[in-house]
Amino acid sequence: ELKASMVAHTNFAHFPVVQYFAPGMYAREIRLPAGSIAIGKIHKHAHLNVISVGRGVFITDAGRVAFQAPHTFVSAPGTMRAVQADTDVVWTTFHATDAMGTPDEMKDLLTVERFEDVPAMGHNSGEAAQ
Repeated sequence: ELKASMVAHTNFAHFPVVQYFAPGMYAREIRLPAGSIAIGKIHKHAHLNVISVGRGVFITDAGRVAFQAPHTFVSAPGTMRAVQADTDVVWTTFHATDAMGTPDEMKDLLTVERFEDVPAMGHNSGEAAQ
């Protein structure tokens, strides 16, 4: 498994999250210093991603994909990826929800710990769309 392998071979720092709220939308921004690696969570719903600054590599179970800002893409439900930042990177995710909370509360609302807990494709529980 990707996460277990990376955790076993990497020293991780905590990367603070900057939150933005607008009617019907929530955004999470993370700033990764050059040389760092961040492992994302398993997302319940599709959501938009914008790399506004930087260059690096996305790592998933499907392989490695290089990226360079500006780069915008959609993550499918059940997606989990790691990012290796070659330069300083600013990565923002956008989620359709009216919920508000702390970064940890929002993470708990929008993600799951296990792939089997991802809602069925196309199913919207009403909690949040991501």
